[in-house]
Amino acid sequence: MNRQDRRKQAKQTKGGGRASKAASHVFRGEQLAGMGEVDGAIKAFRRAIFINPQNADAHYNLGVLLRNQGHLNDAVENYIKVTAIQPDYINAHYNLGNILKELGRLEEAASSYQTVLSIQGDHIDARNNLGTVLQDLGRPEDALAIYHSALEIKPEYAEGLTNFGNALQDLGRFEESITSYTKALKIQPGNARTHCNLGKAYEELGQLNEAIKSLRMALSLTPNYAEAHCNLGAVYKGMGQVEKSVKSFRNAVGVEPKHAESHNNLALALFQLGNIKEGWEEYKWRRKSSTYNSKTRTFPQPQWDGTPLTDKKILLWGEQGLGDEIRYASMIPDLLNAGANISIECEKRLVDLFTRSFVGTDVHAAPYVTAESGEIKYDYQCSFPDLGQFLRPSIECFHPASNAYLFADPELKSLWKKRLLKLSDRPKIGIIWRGGISNREHSAFYATIKELEPVLTIPEVNFINLMYEECEMERNEALYLYNTEIHTWSDLDLKNDQDSLAALISCLDLVICCLSAPGELAGALGVPTFNFISDKAHVQMLGTGDNAWHSSIRYFSKELNASWQPVLNDIAVCTKAKCSP
Repeated sequence: MNRQDRRKQAKQTKGGGRASKAASHVFRGEQLAGMGEVDGAIKAFRRAIFINPQNADAHYNLGVLLRNQGHLNDAVENYIKVTAIQPDYINAHYNLGNILKELGRLEEAASSYQTVLSIQGDHIDARNNLGTVLQDLGRPEDALAIYHSALEIKPEYAEGLTNFGNALQDLGRFEESITSYTKALKIQPGNARTHCNLGKAYEELGQLNEAIKSLRMALSLTPNYAEAHCNLGAVYKGMGQVEKSVKSFRNAVGVEPKHAESHNNLALALFQLGNIKEGWEEYKWRRKSSTYNSKTRTFPQPQWDGTPLTDKKILLWGEQGLGDEIRYASMIPDLLNAGANISIECEKRLVDLFTRSFVGTDVHAAPYVTAESGEIKYDYQCSFPDLGQFLRPSIECFHPASNAYLFADPELKSLWKKRLLKLSDRPKIGIIWRGGISNREHSAFYATIKELEPVLTIPEVNFINLMYEECEMERNEALYLYNTEIHTWSDLDLKNDQDSLAALISCLDLVICCLSAPGELAGALGVPTFNFISDKAHVQMLGTGDNAWHSSIRYFSKELNASWQPVLNDIAVCTKAKCSP
């Protein structure tokens, strides 16, 4: 609203003298803001509001300045007042949406953008920002529809094409995302963000050389682009070039010291190189990483700092999944031997197994609410992995001579011995060839029934199913192709009954597996295990070339993009040798 319009409005408004006086302060505030005299402008707008609280322009302009000064909540309050006074004030609704998005109040932000669109349907920026909010809310399909509608209004909208590509990536439609990014770059070739996202799409498709080209282009445009450095590190890591990946991750945290994704990836790469001490330090960032898959915990007790625990009470808690809890629980006996008074919070399925195995501890199923609320007093708390920085700072601190640290129920074990004996007196081999996560990263570690031919055609053995995912079709495939039955029992819940699974595994002569929770359980029980793995420098090797955590697990590894055939042939040879009379 210009000065002339404001004077006209003042004359037409009841109490026009007050309104006119307020309008003059707004005009003065706009002049001061234009000259960079922000404090004076804020005073002018506040004076206008004091004189006439219903002056929408005063609230709006004050909101703009407060937002620029970082006072986001105060800006929100002013924009809300604007929209209450003048419900069709588009810029107020739009700016309100932007701040709410920044504050993480995503549902409210979406509502503000939707209001803008109800007033002005072709507001391209509101439509685009609504799409980004819907993506952040985990609604990529809805975001895709919004971006599509924006591109119908403005087909040559480079930012919209980039965001359209992002939504397609979220949906796993990587080829289509590449097409969208490529269109965006024809319009705006100097957009580093688009090059970076294009590189990520190529990485997801395994086109790693193309990914490197795109990410290097992003960095040539914006050298201090932490996400591009991080993504480049991930590509190098995927190519087995771990030293290069470490350099890229270090570049990322050098540019953006609080970039959690880069710290976490750096930790994993350092573990791969055997730099265990620094790896644990960087691994502390994992909980802030987007890949962290555990519920955030807020135990009020002090974090254990490595001080002696003799006669001290400590709460230990698991995180990141069943296999991880089993693996890192290998450090609990160290604390028992140190004289600690230990309580454990773990996955519900592991309570009985841990209670039996860690004698003298107090074991609870997660979430252990009374501990998290502070009702029970402990001297310290510590997650299982965080024990590593104090108990496993170097490879020499691992205990390859120690074997089992988990122990199956004797009665269940006796039951399973009898059931297995009814099959035959042949060697019993447990087998698991894939896990429950089917993304590209995890699927690289899995094998098919056809690829398992060298193993499944071994004569004079019984194969025992350890798959906790539905696999009837694959077991039928093995029977059809090789006349090999992979035995299973309908009354055994392989996923949820970990106590019975532990008893079954304890009775086996050998386990052949991919990376999986049952494989970790076999190692923890001390059962000989041949683990096929598609990474010659996997993080669990800690630079040793083999499993560093379980002495009973032997890794058979290959290059990431190589065939499984040589690996599974080696496993077959070693299995025959182990199972021969």
